[in-house]
Amino acid sequence: MADWIFQGNRGHYDLDAAVTASREHWWGTPRYRDRMAAGDRVWLQIVGPKDPGIYYAATIVSETYEHPVQPSDPAHFRWRTDIRFDYRLRPPLLRSELLEDVQLGSFRPFRGFQGSNAPVPPDVAAALAARAAPRMEPLPRLVTARGAGSQRRQPGDRYRGWRAPSTPAPRSSGRPARGPG
Repeated sequence: MADWIFQGNRGHYDLDAAVTASREHWWGTPRYRDRMAAGDRVWLQIVGPKDPGIYYAATIVSETYEHPVQPSDPAHFRWRTDIRFDYRLRPPLLRSELLEDVQLGSFRPFRGFQGSNAPVPPDVAAALAARAAPRMEPLPRLVTARGAGSQRRQPGDRYRGWRAPSTPAPRSSGRPARGPG
């Protein structure tokens, strides 16, 4: 099992609302896609000027796949990886706290980076897991009219959009709701 940092930006995507609506989402993974595997752990790092840090832990649930993008979509949406949000970190591990930690402070993605995903070295992953463990709050499983499920991305969905929980998606889609990465 490997660990990854996936980056989200509040200016582009309301991650809290998305996780409340569905536990499964796809994430744009233009880099390292050949190294990701189902079962790998993902640490969701929120970036930006207001309280950047690690807010969620998730699990990769699919191999990375190619998806045709709409002309208005960013090019990095072409490669996607499905993830399931498992835990919310309460309180989150804020960047200021991560940088003060001897083991975590030198890891470049915690200081800010451009990109949607990055691998976490095993020693940093162990330190991060130890620091996060007492804060990990399991997310309840969502149950919809169709049973335990997730929102499914549709071909016409836009970057900021996803189906409302009350609107069941067709079963033929087979892919989780849209992600920001």
